[in-house]
Amino acid sequence: MGKPQPDIASVIDLFYEAAALPAFWPAALDSLSRMMNARGAMITSPAHTGLVHSPGLAESVAAFFEGGWESRHTRTTAATRLGSSGFVCDQHLISPEAIHRSDYYNGLAIPADVPWFAACGLGEPGAPRVGLSLQRTASQGAFTSREIMRLNRLLPRLRHIRSTACRLAAAENNYLLGALGAFGDAVILLGHDGVELGCNDAAQRLFGDGLVRGAGGIVGAQDPAAHMRLRKLIDTACASPVAPMQTVSIPRGDKPPLKVQTSPVVGRARDLFGKARVFMTVSTPSAVVSHDAASLGARFRLTPTEARIAALLLQGHNVAAIADTLSVSVGAVRFHLKSILPKAGVHRQAEFIAMMASRREARTVVDAAGLS
Repeated sequence: MGKPQPDIASVIDLFYEAAALPAFWPAALDSLSRMMNARGAMITSPAHTGLVHSPGLAESVAAFFEGGWESRHTRTTAATRLGSSGFVCDQHLISPEAIHRSDYYNGLAIPADVPWFAACGLGEPGAPRVGLSLQRTASQGAFTSREIMRLNRLLPRLRHIRSTACRLAAAENNYLLGALGAFGDAVILLGHDGVELGCNDAAQRLFGDGLVRGAGGIVGAQDPAAHMRLRKLIDTACASPVAPMQTVSIPRGDKPPLKVQTSPVVGRARDLFGKARVFMTVSTPSAVVSHDAASLGARFRLTPTEARIAALLLQGHNVAAIADTLSVSVGAVRFHLKSILPKAGVHRQAEFIAMMASRREARTVVDAAGLS
C-alpha cells in the first residue's frame, strides 16, 4: 500500500522545513511529486552546480550525468528560450515531431522513463536562476493544462520559500565568517565561480597589503606572478570540493609573505540555495591559528566530538590514545575520523595533519599588518 497523496498544506509545510533544514529537501520534493502524480521532482541551479531530487529520480539523475546530458539538455534550453514566468511542460516547448527526432528524448528521457516534465524558474528577476521540475513516466502521461494551472497557483509560495532559503544560507555564511574571525582567521568566502561573496575583518585588512580586489569581486594578488598562481588555486578549488590542498605564497616586499589555502564549504552553507563553495584562508609564516577543538569545529563544521578528536590528532595522539583520552572505543574514533576527513577536504589522516602543519601551536592570527 503506497503513501497517501499529500495535500497542498502539507507540501508547503515540508518545503518550509527544507528551507531551514536542507536534509528535508528530498522528502519535500517527494511530497510534491506524489501530490502531482509524478515519478519525482528536482531543484537544480545553472550548469548543475547544485541539484537535489526526490528518491524516485535517483536512477534517471545518474543516467543524466553519466551520459553527459548536462551540456545538451533540450528541455532546459527550450524552457530558458521561452522565458515563461510560470510552469511549462513538453507541449509548450517542443512538437511531437521534434520529440521523435530529439537525441535528448530518445537518448535519455524515454529510456530513463521520464519522457514528460513540467518546470519553472524559482528566482525573482535579477536573482540567480534556480529551477524546479517534476518528471513523469510514460504511463503517468503528460501534464495537462489543468495541472499546470494548479502548479502555477502554488508558485508564489514556492518562490517565497526559495527566498527564505537564500536568506538562511546567507546568514549561515555570515555566521561562519564571524566564528572563524573570532579565532583570528583571515577568511574570504568564494562562490562556485571564484568570485568573492564576503570576508571577515581580518581578511579585509589584507586588501592593499598583498591582496587586491578586482572588478566583479575577483580576488587576486598584487604581485603579478603570485596573482596567476592564486587564481589557479581558486579555480581548482571551486571546480572540485575534493581538490588537493595546496598553498600559494604571496610576496609583500619587505614584509613576511602571505600564505593562502583553500577549504571546501561544508554543512548548511553548501546548501543548494547557498552560493558559498570555498573558504580561502590567509595567514603569514608568523601567523598562528588555534588548533583547539572550538576553532577546528568552527573551521570545518565538526560536531563537538569530532572537534575534540581532530584536536587530539593534531596534538600527536594516535587513534588508541584518543580513544583512551575520551573513554570511547577505537572503533568509535575511527568512525568519527571518517566524517572529519571529508569535511576537511582530505582523504587520509596524514593529509589532514600535513595540511594543518604550517598552522600548528597557535592561538590567534598576528601578522605584520597588525591583525589581532
